[in-house]
Amino acid sequence: MKKVIILTSVIFFFSQITLAQYSLGVEGKYHPDVYQISARYDNLTQLNSSFNAGLRYNFHDYKGIGLFVGYNYHARNTFKTGFTFGSTLNLDFVDQDEDNSTKKPVFTLELNAGYQAFYGKTNRLIGWYQLHAGYSFNNSKDEDDENKEGSKEKDGPFETLRVMPGITLGYKF
Repeated sequence: MKKVIILTSVIFFFSQITLAQYSLGVEGKYHPDVYQISARYDNLTQLNSSFNAGLRYNFHDYKGIGLFVGYNYHARNTFKTGFTFGSTLNLDFVDQDEDNSTKKPVFTLELNAGYQAFYGKTNRLIGWYQLHAGYSFNNSKDEDDENKEGSKEKDGPFETLRVMPGITLGYKF
């Protein structure tokens, strides 16, 4: 009986993925320290949820590239206009020093809330307006960092709490 339940669950899960629609979009986020622009993929399922992944470029004071994966819960349905709540895990490689020669990994865990709207006669255009609250931390400390004066000072994107408004514009396939 246990095998039947597991097999049924696996078939249901994969059928939801293969029958799901997806969207491709461009996302922008703003904070006075860093601007982010991303290309993103969203897997829209019938289960009021979506999984997303993408590539990001950070620019302004701290430049670098990054990856992210996330999950969003849609209060109504993934195919209807409504509120969303989710979380995202980001991995960014940003410049640490002034000559931009050293890239350090920065992990960020974000929680977000937003409003997703569909536009056009066929509801294929997506506007997704979100507010992201995330905590960034750097787990790769150098020995030089410990010996510097003022090492307790929070530096740039490392070990900071940041709130960023964001907008995603996309197309649903």
